[in-house]
Amino acid sequence: MNKVIIFIFCVLILILFFKFKNIFTDKNAYLGVNTKCKYCMTYKGNHYHNFSTNLYPQYENMASSGIHCPYCIKHPNEFHFHYLN
Repeated sequence: MNKVIIFIFCVLILILFFKFKNIFTDKNAYLGVNTKCKYCMTYKGNHYHNFSTNLYPQYENMASSGIHCPYCIKHPNEFHFHYLN
């Protein structure tokens, strides 16, 4: 029984590793620092403050709206993600 639990746990760890690894190595993703993001200041579009684009709201880039998003202002040194097309 313990071997089965350990095997399932290892599989879950591998799945999570590859899911997050793809975000950082994907050429269609950009990681930016809140309120200091060069991508936000240059390109129109949206960014996300979580790995999932479905669960959390998107915010307009500073180049789109002219102002920082409310989450960026409240959490200035955290990271956010841009999913590029």
